[in-house]
Amino acid sequence: MALKNIRSVALLVLLFSCKQPGIPADTHVLTASYGTKYTLDVHLPDGYDAGKPGGYPLLLYTDAAYMKPDLRKALKRNGLENTLITAGIGYKGKNRRTEDLSPTATALDGTGNAEAFAGFIREEVLEYLHTHYTVANTPGTLTFCGHSLGGLFGAYLFLKEPGLFTNYLLISPSLMWDEQAIFEIEAAARPQSAIPEARVFVAAGSLETGGFHTTRRHLTGLFEKYYPHVTWQEKVYRNKDHSGVIAPAVSEGLEYIYRR
Repeated sequence: MALKNIRSVALLVLLFSCKQPGIPADTHVLTASYGTKYTLDVHLPDGYDAGKPGGYPLLLYTDAAYMKPDLRKALKRNGLENTLITAGIGYKGKNRRTEDLSPTATALDGTGNAEAFAGFIREEVLEYLHTHYTVANTPGTLTFCGHSLGGLFGAYLFLKEPGLFTNYLLISPSLMWDEQAIFEIEAAARPQSAIPEARVFVAAGSLETGGFHTTRRHLTGLFEKYYPHVTWQEKVYRNKDHSGVIAPAVSEGLEYIYRR
């Protein structure tokens, strides 16, 4: 091989071994107390400064494997990719999203693990991120994003972990789960809930069927009636189905949350 070619190959190896914008800064593996191993895919802003006063806002999302591409594109499109730390939760091994994101147990084996998963996020994930990265700890800086069952889980966090997150992007939330059990959870939690100020973006696609729209309207109706400290917006995207709604909803939802 000619010397020139050797140098070219060496340069390519060097380039792709270096940390580049848009490449995960780190992928960690965390093990929950109930035994499940999770991946935590962390992206840092280009020019990340560990000593930044006040830290960076954090966006935490579930279903990292399929949510990440649309999320990264939306951040870039909105000019937010260099302002936030994003962290996506995935699985090291078997995907247990149905079990973890569901608030109640059904005939499906292992479902209803949302309470334990929420505890894992509170005690392990957020603690890890605050320890290893310069994450802001001021009101309005912590956002949760979830799609489908992830959106259902986001509604559960809003009700059962008030104040853990300030902002929520609930995209096509599967509020129909277990005969709309989330609304029974809301009714039981309401007298005890002291929901602080929150900002919520709820979205769905016009082509979605099976209860996505009636349950979404029910949720926002509850916001309006019982939660005066919640600012919310809902959007239905024309000609979008359950998967097609992700990209536009993430983009507009981020705009709503961060361009106040």
